[in-house]
Amino acid sequence: MDKEDQEDQKLIDYIDNNKEEICTLVRKLVSIPSVNIPGEKVGKQLEIGNFLYKKFQEIGLDNIHFQDVYPGARNVLGETLASSRKIGIIFNGHTDTVHIENMTIEPFGGSVLDGKIYGRGTADMKSGLAAAIIAVKAILDLNITLSKRILLTAVVDEEGLGRGINKLISEGIKAEYGIVGEPTCYGGSLKIAIAHKGRAELEVTVKGKASHGCEPTLGINAISKMCGVVQAIEKDLPEKLSINSHPLLGTGTVNVGVINGGTQSNIVPDICRIKIDRRTLPGENLADVQTEIEDILEKLRKKDPELDVSVKLTKHTITRSSQPMEISPDEKIVKAASSAIKYIIGTPALMWGSPGYTDASPIVNKAKIPTIVLGPGRVGHTQDEHVHIDEIINCTKVYALIMKSICK
Repeated sequence: MDKEDQEDQKLIDYIDNNKEEICTLVRKLVSIPSVNIPGEKVGKQLEIGNFLYKKFQEIGLDNIHFQDVYPGARNVLGETLASSRKIGIIFNGHTDTVHIENMTIEPFGGSVLDGKIYGRGTADMKSGLAAAIIAVKAILDLNITLSKRILLTAVVDEEGLGRGINKLISEGIKAEYGIVGEPTCYGGSLKIAIAHKGRAELEVTVKGKASHGCEPTLGINAISKMCGVVQAIEKDLPEKLSINSHPLLGTGTVNVGVINGGTQSNIVPDICRIKIDRRTLPGENLADVQTEIEDILEKLRKKDPELDVSVKLTKHTITRSSQPMEISPDEKIVKAASSAIKYIIGTPALMWGSPGYTDASPIVNKAKIPTIVLGPGRVGHTQDEHVHIDEIINCTKVYALIMKSICK
């Protein structure tokens, strides 16, 4: 066994001997509420940020600092020392979670049952953060020499407007490669996401004419008109989207997720609005997404002269610009991850396209850092959100081997 293999085995043994520390860290992070209400003006991420700052100090990181993003929400950064100032790899995770409404478990309890840890943020994505922290701690505690630095970044507002990652990138962050630790163990096997879909939200508005409910023919019912709009979108758009399929991501999708209209039952509603979630593929842009809806609406207008309907991209979509992400499978980070997974899991790694959106998009598209998505957990945001402990341990090992490979 050569020196490199010996170091790899030492990392694996270290992590196996510290499984309890990893699980304790996940449970501690889960116990700190960090719910994000999208668009919030005052965040609730100070406590978890302060905890991570101290944790970064404890494991021996250098240049630890906050980035103020908005009141109550700060990014936390720290890096390893190395013989050069160059950042070999950036690990990115987010500290905020979605809401806890209708959860069937104690959201901040971090209970352990049948080899799983339960709680809000376990899968998305506090277990990924914990795994990365312990992976770096293993490298430091074993005094493994690195020529390039590892940068850990814990950002806010991923579940909202993406202000945390945008702040990070606006500060001129540089690295050769990146990992975003969102869950990629869908189906129970650890995958490497080298692509994911983008997201656009559109609002369609139908204007009608109000009248008394006892004489509905004197008005124009905006809700009734909207029913036809929804039916047309749900029929025509999926057919169009099915023509363009990505080898990893499949086709784009459309979902009518919100509808609002009317004030009370005895008034003919004069306005109705829907919000549409449109998941996009590499190569699609926001202008095309809006145009494809507009084309459907124009056909409806020609059939119904009374139909007063319009579509626009929401402010959220314009502000965040949630683009699709894709990198080449030939990138060094992909090969390093594939080798690490084969070494730890024993089976070849699967290249995968994630249906969800992550902060890997701006890291790839804006910062121009080739980045993979890879992390413990199968799906987040569920009523009984949980993560399998063996997935956390395996990801910790995989992270450590990737970091060593890239930064050695």
